[in-house]
Amino acid sequence: MFDSTPDLNGDLTAILARTRVTVVPHPETTTVMHLAGPLDRGSAPQALDEITTAIAAGHPNLILDVRDVPSIDGAGAKSLLVGMHQAQRAGGDLHLVAPTDLVIQRLELAGLAEMLPIDATVVEALEALEVAAAVDAPSANECERRVPPAPAHDHVHDVVA
Repeated sequence: MFDSTPDLNGDLTAILARTRVTVVPHPETTTVMHLAGPLDRGSAPQALDEITTAIAAGHPNLILDVRDVPSIDGAGAKSLLVGMHQAQRAGGDLHLVAPTDLVIQRLELAGLAEMLPIDATVVEALEALEVAAAVDAPSANECERRVPPAPAHDHVHDVVA
């Protein structure tokens, strides 16, 4: 019988080598990451570190291409949830691309399938993020309306408390 659970007392390098994360920054504020291998307790911290690094570098819009992720466990699902919250706090979003049926099923069981935007291709995810940015961005007229005009004062008074 094949046991897919890693021996945590074994070689940590072998455990981490099972999942590969490739990061490709895109123009503006988007980063595309390709994950390959299981997203589990052995690889979830690495994936979350890459997400956090991209956001800190000014790329709060993240596209995770997970087509080569055959499985996900609770730690992997948690890393996606934490990454999504980090991206949203930074003014962005996190999209998944082409998850397998098993990954979708596990996300549904965790209650995350409806929270995480899922796209069929990287191009669709890029387009969705561009549309969202265009909708969220206020027009010049809206900016002018949001900034109240400065009151007209003949005299300026300093207030000392």
